[in-house]
Amino acid sequence: YIAFNSLPAAQTADLRALRETGIRVDTTMVRRITNSFTKRCDSGPLFPDTTYGRRAERARAVASHLQGRLGGIEFLRRVGVPRERALLQLREHASRLTWEDRVLLAELLEQFGDHPGARALLDQLWSGLGEAGNRVDVPDSVLSSVGFPSHIRPVARLLAATLTIAPEHPRVGMLVERLTTRTRAERDEWWNSQDHVAATVALTRVALQQRGRGGPVGVEVRG
Repeated sequence: YIAFNSLPAAQTADLRALRETGIRVDTTMVRRITNSFTKRCDSGPLFPDTTYGRRAERARAVASHLQGRLGGIEFLRRVGVPRERALLQLREHASRLTWEDRVLLAELLEQFGDHPGARALLDQLWSGLGEAGNRVDVPDSVLSSVGFPSHIRPVARLLAATLTIAPEHPRVGMLVERLTTRTRAERDEWWNSQDHVAATVALTRVALQQRGRGGPVGVEVRG
């Protein structure tokens, strides 16, 4: 039994799939959260007050605020209350989002039917990545985040978004190799729940895509 409480939008959005998998969720709280996010998107300020603080602090405050707004839009879409206008506002200010939130923005644009906009943003995100042998090389700056920290989630989100927007992208395999190699290389390192979930979800989507093509799928789970 899960009871939603006053979580930030980006955190609550990670819980929206619980009900879809059959886990009992407090529907009253879901309704309250839906109303709260609707109000935030329709009448809340697009940017927070950044009168004070250093430039980097102000930029981080804006990125954090916009992340919450993006998470709210994702949540509302999943519960059947889409806010396309709010999404388009974020597209206009995409440069003020963190790199990984721009990845999520691209995937949401695709889900809202804006394939050209989603593909243009995805190509822009890919343009900053290099190659290291048979793997995608990801700069450290890409791995910075606001909210829950994760050094795996940005790469995993890019993989998921690419499978949604451009499944035939020539470097999808290299991105899978990057994620799986890092998983093996850091298997003895401490991972938080965000790292585990992000890697699992992204690689599961790869497996489902391969199954849809009729190819063999092998899954190994180690505890």
